[in-house]
Amino acid sequence: MFSTVRSTSAGDTTQIAAIPIVGHATRSRALHVPQLLPGEYLAIEDGGEVVVVPLSQEVTHIGRAFSADIRLEAAAVSRRHALVVREGGAVHVLDDRSVNGVWINGERIARATLAPGDRFTIGGITLQFVSIPEAAPTS
Repeated sequence: MFSTVRSTSAGDTTQIAAIPIVGHATRSRALHVPQLLPGEYLAIEDGGEVVVVPLSQEVTHIGRAFSADIRLEAAAVSRRHALVVREGGAVHVLDDRSVNGVWINGERIARATLAPGDRFTIGGITLQFVSIPEAAPTS
């Protein structure tokens, strides 16, 4: 999340509150828990907090469109920007023919397999893949 500084006519500066980049519908589904349950998530830094969104579907659409599963309200994000696909025990991120692309480690990708902790960037917003394994049974 970015905050802006505005100059006044007197030459003073004031900081204006940052505008959230995670859409309201996505934020309302986000988890606000002290510890994550086992599963797979995307973590998105949004101002002073991290929004953690569960990946509960086989295909998760990310973009600026109202129909996106994860809606990011940033001009550099395409309406249909990326897909996160869970398939065969792996999780992949795919560029959905966006204008600005999907980037991992400074490289534009069409498709990449995500490992826990991997970060990818779309439209200047960084998302981190988080995987919390099931606890080992105790005997």
